Amino acid sequence: MLDEKEAEADRRIAERVITNHRFMNATDAPSINYFNNEVVIERELNIENKQDGKGTTVFEKDLATGSKQQSRLVTREFLKKYISFVRSRKAPEIAQDAIGYAAGMYGALRTKAAGYDQKRVSVPVTVRTLETMIRLATAHAKLRLATFVEIEDLDMACKLLNMTIFNESPEELA
Repeated sequence: MLDEKEAEADRRIAERVITNHRFMNATDAPSINYFNNEVVIERELNIENKQDGKGTTVFEKDLATGSKQQSRLVTREFLKKYISFVRSRKAPEIAQDAIGYAAGMYGALRTKAAGYDQKRVSVPVTVRTLETMIRLATAHAKLRLATFVEIEDLDMACKLLNMTIFNESPEELA
């Protein structure tokens, strides 16, 4: 079986896969808790930031990062609560305009991979890559607390895929 890269066939396959994801029941998705390990979230920087019964402090205080920019890290408690809240919400649906955009981005990734130095491509671009793009975009939309996956979510997913597949730096993608 050959994986021929034809733009129109890639677009039809992409639209079919996206349509399947769009109408998939949210309860069919596996619900595995990967965040039950305390090591996943960084250790607490300032234990005295706790506010016993007064809510959760959002940002760490007195953070010396050594960088010139004012960096603000969220506290461990807030991050745990935010992730728990996000996971409890319904998965965002793919917006109609995002379907065509995702299909086009998938086609562009396949075209780029076909013309790229094959020694520098870490993995082949297949339908699984499209499904990965959809999952990443959905996760990004979910973190934004959005009800729909939008084009900006797909752009972020494509940036991540370009960094992974083609070993490009974020500066090259800007």
